[in-house]
Amino acid sequence: AVAAVFVPAGYVVFAPMRRGHGDSEGSYIQNDLERAGRDESKRLQVRLLEGEQLDDQLAGLAYLKSLPYVDQSRLAVAGCSYGGIQTLLAAERGAGYKAAVAISLAALSWKGNPLLQDRLILAVRNIAIPVFLIQPPKDASLEPSRVLGREFQRLGKPYTGKIYPEDIAGDVQTHCFGGIRRGSHVWAQDVLTFLREALR
Repeated sequence: AVAAVFVPAGYVVFAPMRRGHGDSEGSYIQNDLERAGRDESKRLQVRLLEGEQLDDQLAGLAYLKSLPYVDQSRLAVAGCSYGGIQTLLAAERGAGYKAAVAISLAALSWKGNPLLQDRLILAVRNIAIPVFLIQPPKDASLEPSRVLGREFQRLGKPYTGKIYPEDIAGDVQTHCFGGIRRGSHVWAQDVLTFLREALR
């Protein structure tokens, strides 16, 4: 579904499967958090996301950079939910990315974890590339886009934000637009437009 959006527009798509997901080796982050207990899980969530989870993404990026047909001057990172958090943390790290698109960023984790909120606000302060934050109208929480968007604006950073109106179909109004396969058509043109501007 992701390739169907980006490949016709001329992009190479590399979509790694995070550890513990699908056939990927390793421990699934939600299982780790449940074993840790409520208070410790908040600290562990931040530690895992900015540690081994980000390291995995950057290892994938290193592989991508090794491919001769990849234009390293036009690299972008994108993700949904936990992938949205990873997108912002990767944008903070730099690592060669020129633009970032975060979908439903931290919407399921925001209310329960002030440590994560603070970590993402810190990331915004350190980001130097254009960022596009998007959310469907009935996401679990719209506060990530609102709070982080205000911080981008306060700092005068290159930022675009969009919370989609409720006139989109009901099955794509929820977290991650009902899933990448179902909802990518909602945001596809907006994201492609953002990337055209950010990567030119």
